[in-house]
Order: sequence, then C-alpha cells, then structure tokens
Amino acid sequence: MDIDPVMARIVIPSIHVSLPVYHGTDSRTLADGVGHLFGTSLPIGGPSTHAVLTGHTGLSTATMFDNLTQVKKGDAFYVSYLGQTLKYEVVDIAVVKPEETDSLRKVPGRDLITLITCTPYGVNSHRLLVTGERVPMDPTAAAAEEAEALPAPMQTWMKVIVVAVIIILTVVAGILGRLWWLRRCARLAARAERTEDSEDTEDSAGIGVSHDAQDADEADDVGGAERWPGRRLKDVSGPTGPDGSVAPGERQDDPFSDLEPREP
Repeated sequence: MDIDPVMARIVIPSIHVSLPVYHGTDSRTLADGVGHLFGTSLPIGGPSTHAVLTGHTGLSTATMFDNLTQVKKGDAFYVSYLGQTLKYEVVDIAVVKPEETDSLRKVPGRDLITLITCTPYGVNSHRLLVTGERVPMDPTAAAAEEAEALPAPMQTWMKVIVVAVIIILTVVAGILGRLWWLRRCARLAARAERTEDSEDTEDSAGIGVSHDAQDADEADDVGGAERWPGRRLKDVSGPTGPDGSVAPGERQDDPFSDLEPREP
C-alpha cells in the first residue's frame, strides 16, 4: 500500500507560493517542496502549538521560498490538510543566526506556524523567520485568496539564464550557418575548377589532332617522292647572283616539266 508522502500544503498568496509539505528537512525533501521540522508541532493547528516549516532559497531548479523576504506583517498564508484549511496572519518577521532557536518554542494558548529560509540570498549566513498566528477564516474569502496563489513569477536569475541560453543558441546557429555557407562555396569552387580543367584537356586534344594532320600531310609529300622513284624534282634555283636572285638572262625551268608525258 502506497502512502502519500505529502502531509499538507502551504499557500502564500502575496508571493504566489503553493507548495506541498513533507515530513523531514533533508536535502532531497527540500528539493521537492517544504519540509516539516522534526520535533515541532504538526501543521494541523490547535492551542499551544508551534509548527515549523522550512524551505530552500536559491535552488537552480525551482522557486521555493525565494520570495519569502517580500512577505509583510498582516499578510495571510494558508495550510491545508485532510480537506481542512487553516488561515494564519503574519505577526512577526525576524532574521537570526542558525543557532538562535528560542523563538521557535511553543507559546501557551497560541496557535503558531513559523516559516524558515536561508538569508541573505546566495550567502545563507542567517535565517529568516516569518511567524504567523491562526486567525478566524471566512471559507469563501479563503478560497478566493488561495486561488490567487498562482505559480511564482520568474526570478531575475531565471530570466538571466533564459536570455543567456537564447544568446548561446543564436551564436551556435550563426556559426553553423557560416560553416554551411563556407562548405557550399568550397564545393562550388571545386566544381568550377573541375569544369575548367576538363575544357583545357579538350583544347589540348584538339591541338594534338592538328599536329597529327600536319604530320600526315608531310608524310604524303615524302610518299609522293617514293611513288615515282625514277623522277626527281629539278633544281629550280638556277644561276643566282651574289644576293641569291636569278641571274639576268637565265631561264627558270619548270620544276614539273619532267612530269609531263614524253613521246616515245
């Protein structure tokens, strides 16, 4: 049989707190809600009782009693258990050293609950004690006040964390986008270089073909001489002058005259 570990619930409308109350004050319990200090009265009310409820300040995962410093005398808070609701009005606020516990003793005839948290914020060298005394309650008004205890607004440090996370994500997204763009540009440049190399290769191949054709023509000229082995091209230079020109009065023979058919 499972036993519900929650013994009660505390609601503080002025600071938007609505938290479960558990037995004990170990760190695991205080990470989930408010703890009941062992050895003090149970938070069920009655004459000559003094219940002590403790809650953390400065948790990174939740807002517990972070705003307890904003509670003022005259503010109300409510404790509910087993279908019953008790109303308490703040009558005393004090800051003491951890070893100063005299104010947590029972007072004959009075129904008291003291809420405790560490202070100053982040230093935790002292304890903040907010003591409430039970007062008559109008059930209708109490229900309306409890309904006002909406989830606590975000603390300043929470807002800073959210903003920091957004900035970090934005920077990371920008870096990733820049890397993507650089890689894309590199791919395009490599593709353009490959295309240019391919065109250069084709041009080189065309030049090679032209040289081959020229070599073939020269080979044909040589082959022509070989096809007429009995014939030679005449020396068409003729007598020349000192400058290499044909001497006057000399006839320049037709180099192809030997190729004409001769009569038998």
